[in-house]
Amino acid sequence: MPRDIITVIDIGSSKIVGITGEIDNGEVRSVVGIAEVPSEGVSKGEIDDFQEFLSSISRLRLEMEESKIRISPNVFFGISSWNMTYRIGRGIIRIDGKPITSEHVEAALDNARPQEPPRNTMLISVLPRIFILDDYQKVKNPIGMTAQTLEVEAFMFFAPETLLVNIMRALNELDFKVDKNSPLPNALASASSTLREDEKESGTLLIDMGHGTTDVILFFKGVPSLTFTLPVGSYNITYDISLELKTTLEEAERIKRTVVTLNLEEISDDQVLTYQPRYGTESRTVRLRNVVEDVVIPRLERSVISQIKKVVYKVFEGAIPPIGGIVLTGGGALLRGMDRFFSKSFEGIPVRIGAPIDDWVPDDLRSPLYSASIGLLKLGAGEIYKESLEPSGIVVVGKTSRKRTLFQRIKRFISEFF
Repeated sequence: MPRDIITVIDIGSSKIVGITGEIDNGEVRSVVGIAEVPSEGVSKGEIDDFQEFLSSISRLRLEMEESKIRISPNVFFGISSWNMTYRIGRGIIRIDGKPITSEHVEAALDNARPQEPPRNTMLISVLPRIFILDDYQKVKNPIGMTAQTLEVEAFMFFAPETLLVNIMRALNELDFKVDKNSPLPNALASASSTLREDEKESGTLLIDMGHGTTDVILFFKGVPSLTFTLPVGSYNITYDISLELKTTLEEAERIKRTVVTLNLEEISDDQVLTYQPRYGTESRTVRLRNVVEDVVIPRLERSVISQIKKVVYKVFEGAIPPIGGIVLTGGGALLRGMDRFFSKSFEGIPVRIGAPIDDWVPDDLRSPLYSASIGLLKLGAGEIYKESLEPSGIVVVGKTSRKRTLFQRIKRFISEFF
């Protein structure tokens, strides 16, 4: 019997990736094909030009068809926006001494959701963090246990409603039929593909620095403790270099990728950088150390590291957060010396560069550049598997009646007005 396939679309600010995988019983077995095109009309995870974005999706569809990449009947897409937010909610129901079933878990999760989401957002995903039986016993999986009451603490992701509507409009116009459990949070996807289970348990801060945004998610005791997205990414470093040297963005990107290193001990005092200015034909030189110390490091410290510390310490009210390690992924993680620089900036916390770790991932995709794309495959495969089961297990991500209602609302809106 042939295995099923799943197609996911990873929408970034620099590229859009379409990837199809072969799945079996909720697990990805192989990558069938991948296509990627430049992302136009997207800035910091938000659509700022719908027609350009639509053209990008059209090019992706054409690229997949010309490469003979199969597309699944329903597709999933990921989302990363600096306007995303999260909440932790609690819901409780009475069991009256009966064995707990998945229907009870669903009902408790439903009660944990706010009556009204944050302004102009929609609930896109729900993760149960812990279950509490009879107000005192904390358990990870209550299925089959008996109790008088079942309480759940749930982690909920919210995304901008306008962004979701316009992404689905574009996908719909290009005959990508969106699965009702879309979208999936990119931060959760990157964690799924790069973090080991022991890292999720012991406390790990995942930082996914993309082109226009940086997703941050903290795992502790196997579940998220917080997540947020910064409206800054590796492009900002490129832009600052371009501005300082008065050169093109293309030349600044080359400098960032091939010359810049954050390991200052590798740079001699007299080492120079030769580059092509924006105007004129003669090349120019500048001390490489000046570029790193005066441009690159201040941008990272001001816009990334200080902002992450500010949010994390605010959430934990000044207490030391449970961070045993940091995993850097995304294209920004490829900047040389990022791991050592972040470790030093976070008081010596161990830091590693994260890439997809599953055995089925092809070698050319074992890169921080594809952490979110591979993670979306894994999360989507899990959603399809849960949909195929009779009620018997715990809901892990977002499969709720309210989410289906959300999806139907968007679909109806698109069909009526567009």
